[in-house]
Amino acid sequence: HDDRGLAMACSMAAMDAGADFISTFVNGLGERCGITDTLTFLANLHHRRIRPLKSAEIDLVRMSRLVEEFSSQVVDARRPVTGANAF
Repeated sequence: HDDRGLAMACSMAAMDAGADFISTFVNGLGERCGITDTLTFLANLHHRRIRPLKSAEIDLVRMSRLVEEFSSQVVDARRPVTGANAF
């Protein structure tokens, strides 16, 4: 469960341990107990140079906005990395 905010730490530890698959969600959609946010996860992989993004901020914000548009669900301004208050 992510009540204590440990989903990201667990996902990163799983990657370090050799996991081939990490369950994620985008903009809070598809969230289940204990899975991590796709965009924050990708930002961490980019930061650690595991999976570089061409233009990290633009790529992540663009994906978030596309999901927002197609789902008609407004992104929480406090969402890490892509929320309006993130930077």
